[in-house]
Amino acid sequence: MIQNPPNYAVVVLTSSANNPIPVTSSNAGPLAGSSGSVPLPPTSLRNVDENIRTAQTQFYSLAVEHQLATNTMVSVQYAGARGLHLYDIKNINGLGTGNVFGGDPLSDGNGHVALTRLNSEYSNINNRGSNGDSYYHAMNVQFQTTDWHHSGLSVVGNYTISHATDELSTAFSETNNSFFLLGYMNPFHPSLDRGSGDLDIRHRLVIAPIYAMPLFSSAHGVVKQALGGWQVAGIYSVRSGTPFPYFDSTNSAQAGAGYNVPRYTPAGHIPTHTFKSTNGASGGGQN
Repeated sequence: MIQNPPNYAVVVLTSSANNPIPVTSSNAGPLAGSSGSVPLPPTSLRNVDENIRTAQTQFYSLAVEHQLATNTMVSVQYAGARGLHLYDIKNINGLGTGNVFGGDPLSDGNGHVALTRLNSEYSNINNRGSNGDSYYHAMNVQFQTTDWHHSGLSVVGNYTISHATDELSTAFSETNNSFFLLGYMNPFHPSLDRGSGDLDIRHRLVIAPIYAMPLFSSAHGVVKQALGGWQVAGIYSVRSGTPFPYFDSTNSAQAGAGYNVPRYTPAGHIPTHTFKSTNGASGGGQN
């Protein structure tokens, strides 16, 4: 909240073909001057939603176990989680929002693209809110045996198939999958970005054997204490990779600036639509 005027001003400078920013050796950039005053471009704002809610996660699970033999069992487990009111950041005044949501014309009348903002007095308005939503569903099959046929071998094996979906996997977009974005594609319609989460791991298999070595098991005294009772353990883990998005900044007015990258070319006002998945594919913003 300290980064708000009048005590603090964050200026967003966007270079374009119609308004290029010259390269300068001054730390002040285009605001540098030897004398006089320089008009300050529109500054950005940061605010916390006055109706922000407390984030929460609900967990639920169900397990069925069956004993196959002495010291051997198998179980099937379901685990789920629902994230509600997750903290997020969204730019509600990005460049182009005036065209997309306010119906401003895309041309300045001279054949040049004119991207506008909903509130022309400021640049980006970064709102901290709690509109994030997430789901996690997983099924785990576990096999466990202890001292298999009195051989000293114990094994635990787990196979998990799961799916994590959300609109925004991290509030500050610090993961490798969202380094190019800050917030949602559409700050007023977060569900458009629903898709597989950044940390979604669909398949995971873990096998962990433990072998109790029989060496010196019949010994006594110091020999048994020093040389007996040794175990050899190992772990084998394999999993599928995490999803990754595609970025196309062809139509972006702020490519690489850390703000929303338009993944479409606005041609005017966009009414509210309902998007449905087809062929089992997610209708999230990663398409």
